[in-house]
Formats: sequence, C-alpha cells, structure tokens
Amino acid sequence: MPKVPPKDTRPVIPLPRGEDDETVRLIKEKLPTPLGHLAGFFSKKESNQLPPLRGPGRDMKIYLTKPLPERSRGVYRNPHHLDELLRKTIQDYLDKGFIESCWPGFASPAFFVPKGDMGMD
Repeated sequence: MPKVPPKDTRPVIPLPRGEDDETVRLIKEKLPTPLGHLAGFFSKKESNQLPPLRGPGRDMKIYLTKPLPERSRGVYRNPHHLDELLRKTIQDYLDKGFIESCWPGFASPAFFVPKGDMGMD
C-alpha cells in the first residue's frame, strides 16, 4: 500500500486582494520557496494598516504606576544626518495612525539599522 504524505500544517498567509503588481513581482522573485506560504507577511498593502483590535482583555494597555516626570531625556543621540529620516518616519506613522501625537515631550527611543542596499531601516 503506498504511503500517504503527511498533511502540510504550516500556517498560510496569502497576499491580500488588491496588492500592487510590483510588490507581488518582488515577493515572487525574492521570497525563498520554503517560505512561499508566508507571502502575505511581506504585503506592502497590509503594512500600511494596523491589525484589528482583538477585544477586551486581549489588547495591550499600559497603566502608569506613578506620575510622569516633567521632562524626559533621550536614551541616546541619533547622528544629525538621520534627523530628517526620523522626522519623515514619525510623520508617516502619524499619518497611518500607528502612533498618536501627545503634548508632553516624552519620547520612545528610535534607532536606524543600515540595510544591504545602503539605505536605512
């Protein structure tokens, strides 16, 4: 009797409908075959929105245990040549709704990592 191959139980993340042709082409060209079932993870369309809320008790909230100090200092300095990139990145995240503006001058650390094509992430 021939052996039946085991069922593939890997999660599948398909590309969403309406993904632009250039992104689809790049994903098909560059994504290694063993990771093909995760193509949707690299969707440019999906990267421009946050996932839906999961419901009470499952979404993260931060509760402060004491009042915030009057001023905050950055954890470290960014090189000056990255200031404009940081401003553009913050504005992009504000426009997408990933972050919200707030009046106190408190900040979260941000840093950029060089990419293989000499750009920054």
